Amino acid sequence: MSKYDHHDKETLIRLLERRDAQRQLGLVWEREDDEVRDRAINDDFVALALDEGDGFFPDFVVSLTERKQADGVALLEVKGNQWWGVSHEVEKATVKHVDYGDVFMVGRERGHRDFIHLRKLGDKLESAGAFDIARMRW
Repeated sequence: MSKYDHHDKETLIRLLERRDAQRQLGLVWEREDDEVRDRAINDDFVALALDEGDGFFPDFVVSLTERKQADGVALLEVKGNQWWGVSHEVEKATVKHVDYGDVFMVGRERGHRDFIHLRKLGDKLESAGAFDIARMRW
């Protein structure tokens, strides 16, 4: 027996509405592999196309209540520093989704604790300052 079995429909709706109003951040993660892409047949899966026609799938789809883009969604790609000079990874830092805007690139150097925002500078990714979720609101 569930702890909700004794509630009537109206009470359950109020409980759900209160829970939804209290949630500040939602997070969905999909592994970047062929099996996941093959099973992704609904509108909840986010993919972006690169100029040469290849696609990529952001590591995280984050929902921020104060973000102005569609439904508060921000796309986040995490990169270890071994990828910061790889051309197809660097190009991802310049991609914009038609609804959700810029893809936020973050990473950290091996052995370091703190994450940083990354931006394309020349042919590699460079630090754009300390990671702060507040920067993803715009």
